[in-house]
Amino acid sequence: MTVLRRLYVNMEESALARLSRFAGVECLPLDGAAAPGDGTVALVVRPPNPAPAAALADELAAAASLGVPVVVVAGTRDAEGLGLLREAALCGVPPECVLFVEGGRVVDAAGRVLGEALRGRGIGVSAAVRAAREALERGLVPEPALWEGGDGFGSEPALWEAGSAAEGSAAGVGFAGSEVGSAGDVVSASVPEPEEKAPERHPAEEYFDAARHLVAVFGARGNVGASTVAACLAGVLEDYDSLYLEVTPSPAGYRYFAPDLVSALGTGRYALASAGRTPTRPLRPCGVLVADIAASEEVAADAAYRRAGCVVLVTDGSPVSFERVGSWVRGGWRLDVLVVNRVLPGAGYPPEVYAGEYGLQRVVGIPGGFEEEAAVNAALQGSALPLGRSPDFDAAVGYLARAVLEVLGLS
Repeated sequence: MTVLRRLYVNMEESALARLSRFAGVECLPLDGAAAPGDGTVALVVRPPNPAPAAALADELAAAASLGVPVVVVAGTRDAEGLGLLREAALCGVPPECVLFVEGGRVVDAAGRVLGEALRGRGIGVSAAVRAAREALERGLVPEPALWEGGDGFGSEPALWEAGSAAEGSAAGVGFAGSEVGSAGDVVSASVPEPEEKAPERHPAEEYFDAARHLVAVFGARGNVGASTVAACLAGVLEDYDSLYLEVTPSPAGYRYFAPDLVSALGTGRYALASAGRTPTRPLRPCGVLVADIAASEEVAADAAYRRAGCVVLVTDGSPVSFERVGSWVRGGWRLDVLVVNRVLPGAGYPPEVYAGEYGLQRVVGIPGGFEEEAAVNAALQGSALPLGRSPDFDAAVGYLARAVLEVLGLS
């Protein structure tokens, strides 16, 4: 029988010592988790106060990428709890490993009663440890779906869908939301637009016009670290007169350049564009524009994809991201460089698996161990790029820059 030896938990280190005493096993932080050994289970606990859904999704993806059973303490079946259930399903976590409180009892998402709730309304440490031991004994490791029908918790709209060439879209592809006919042709709306109407133009395209070379950076899904990768790439390419452009309605990458957005815009190294935002003037022409494009900015994404000299897709080692990259490749999308971010030795899908499975020529792995995560956190606090703090991280970003320059014909 497999013995539970340690838990990786999404808690601060200060709380883990106390948790270890109650659990009777070693408890380590999920953030920056090392390669797990035998007898390891990841425990993702919903915090007592509302947390950003993106942060919880990121923690679930990190846990699922470890290749060990994952137990999720989802709490009650409110919006946040059901959101956790949905994200867990997307990561391949079995319903038996997702815990809720219902009617004074602890139950799993499969409907089994696991015991009485703590003080009638909580999930105690003992219940979570029992679930972890059972998950370990049964080998309930998160498993990605090879195919899945329906529109339940296990499905999620693709960011990109296969299609055919159409005017104003990248050849061979169409963004999700386009109507696709039975033959794969992109069909127009029931009431066609007048021919004389000018095509929609995104404010980011003014930056595209002012750049000699455009690098379009996309994320395979949210929270894979695409903004960090794009900002670091722009920093390494500084000798090529680079500029980092964040294309999103919710900017965050500016924190690598200044404590606040206004100051970041004044550095000359950072720019921001979104569908409802007028570009900052004067627009600075640049040698290499690294455009970090959110999936919600569809017009800008389509324009950047068509005009880019290099297309970079950022992913991680989670099952969900691995399948997303597969959808991108199978859809016929151009992919010049794939970045596998936050690579942990012996965990998840490493760069070699991506390269072999999808036949990709340029795959760059960026480490995500404790030293690298510490470098990123310190950089955010100091409004600086996380370069010069971790030799392995710097070497990986340097390799990425060389790959991009090769695609652009600048090497």
